[in-house]
Amino acid sequence: MASAAMRCPGKKPRVLCLHGRGLNGAYFRGQLSGVLRMAPEFDYFFLDGHIESEVAPEAAGAWRVALAADQRQAWQYFHLREDSAAVDAAHRWQARDAARGLERVWDDVSKEATARGPFFAAIGFSQGANVAAALLARQAASGMDLGLRCSVNLCGGLWGFWSRSPQQWWRSADCPADPPPCGVQSQLIDRLLVPSIHVVGLADPYLPQSRSLVENYCSEQGCERRVIEHLGGHTPFPQTPKERQEVIKEVSNFLRSYACAP
Repeated sequence: MASAAMRCPGKKPRVLCLHGRGLNGAYFRGQLSGVLRMAPEFDYFFLDGHIESEVAPEAAGAWRVALAADQRQAWQYFHLREDSAAVDAAHRWQARDAARGLERVWDDVSKEATARGPFFAAIGFSQGANVAAALLARQAASGMDLGLRCSVNLCGGLWGFWSRSPQQWWRSADCPADPPPCGVQSQLIDRLLVPSIHVVGLADPYLPQSRSLVENYCSEQGCERRVIEHLGGHTPFPQTPKERQEVIKEVSNFLRSYACAP
């Protein structure tokens, strides 16, 4: 496959990278290091969330080892509150003022795209995959083009607190202070008409939510929707080296397929 550098003259095609809740851009850069090495022809921009968060439990062990002292603030893009008493993982998280947080992300991404060039792809892990879907929905509903033409979703999920149309995602008044628990609800948003690849862990406690997000991306002819399943949990890539490398290769080739697409 021809590299993006060969097919896209000028600047490197840009990829927007959105971390999970309780992480940050520096940590996500480490999680995506295999993709960065395999597909260095892209310009990867890691956007930190703007709301402080505790460190995600799955990252606690590696946090201080992987990051310098001045990189250890964890972030989130919108407020999520964990209900530790919830028995069902599907009802564990509740959102507060998601619309306001997502509006801030839209503004930050718009400013970055205007200043340094558009993004042809988004890569999101966990909450970051939710944010990627929100940006795509806003882009389609508003006619304001960030350049996004495809999406890579790593253990993403669709939760019950999302509004029922793209336009409503961006009105704070439509995001109640105490929303209902985040159960599985498919088709909360209009079908996202962009190619997508989804990496799903079969041992992920949020597997039903991941599959709901998959269903909100188109799969009709001419609109690729690829799903890669592995035996791991809530992690961006499989843990076994061979399987991990195979998935990283698929993600890298997917990005190459859509770089500089019209």
